[in-house]
Amino acid sequence: MKKLTTNSKLIGCLMGLSIVALGTGCTDSDYDLSSVDSTIGVGGEGLELPTSSTENIILDDVLKLNNSDFVKIAANGDYMFNKDGDEATPSHPYINKIWVEKANVNNNFRLHITLPSQSVGARRTKLSNPVTAEGKLAEFHYTGAASNDIRELKEASVSSDVEISVTVSADLKRAVKTFKTLRLTVPSYMRLDLRQCSPSQPDYDAATGVVTFHNVSSTANIKLRAAVKTLDFQKPATTDNKLRFTPGQDGKDGQVDLNGVLNVGISFDEVDYAQSGGDLYLSANMSMGSITVHEATGKFDPEISLRDLGRTTIGSVPDFLTDGEVSVNLYNPLIDINIQSDIDVAGFVSGTLYAGGH
Repeated sequence: MKKLTTNSKLIGCLMGLSIVALGTGCTDSDYDLSSVDSTIGVGGEGLELPTSSTENIILDDVLKLNNSDFVKIAANGDYMFNKDGDEATPSHPYINKIWVEKANVNNNFRLHITLPSQSVGARRTKLSNPVTAEGKLAEFHYTGAASNDIRELKEASVSSDVEISVTVSADLKRAVKTFKTLRLTVPSYMRLDLRQCSPSQPDYDAATGVVTFHNVSSTANIKLRAAVKTLDFQKPATTDNKLRFTPGQDGKDGQVDLNGVLNVGISFDEVDYAQSGGDLYLSANMSMGSITVHEATGKFDPEISLRDLGRTTIGSVPDFLTDGEVSVNLYNPLIDINIQSDIDVAGFVSGTLYAGGH
């Protein structure tokens, strides 16, 4: 007698199912069946009874599902256990904002101007070669704590108001009536959003941090108003300008440090030598508020705790699984977890499946 035993799946897993001592189609009560193999094979192609005269019977014709909510028939005919659980409780990781508070702004600098030698009998003279001068007018240092969850910073969207007022000494105003250009240079790791400036709206090169006013009267109210919008942590540091993030260690917060200078440069090509005596210089007053980081690009390691992965209840058990003579073996059961996130990050999920009860 041929014995056929095949297997079916549980979400890609196996279900072994055997039923013993099912009667045959024989009516002779004197016929001895003790030596006949009475095992029924259960598989995807059908069911074969242990007699040579019985034809193949589709499994669903014998084992009825009774509208079970967890036992289903796969496309190939296998019986499968498949049960969806409830929605998991979402996790909302949170990283504290970074506050970079003002530590020090030093405005005690002057750019002194040296005029070319005076020509004999010259008074108001147009110079063949423009005079240029450049120097530091302010320096600043900011520091702030950063959450230990932040491991690397590349760029950050921030908010901080900046105002720079340039002062021209009275003697320089008399000697030089007009600056062809007046340039203010801030650290290039700071990207500005220019607001209303005076005496006119300047040009701004974000790559170099240079703000340029053109044809500026030395008696004008020279003022730059702007907001710091971005900090670029990947900009190479210079001797004067450094933006650095140091990640925290051993559970302690990290730190953000900003060091920078404000430089000014002028050019002019006309001098009134009759008024050229005295103290010729420029100075500035720079003010900048505390810096708040709103968004950042980098590497972050917040704690994401999925405390409740949901529950599932098995009901509507088919009749053939409630028989005391039926046993079901589940091999390599799988849990399929679908996680959705509103940020594009790679992650790793691990867990252990325990069998409880009987």
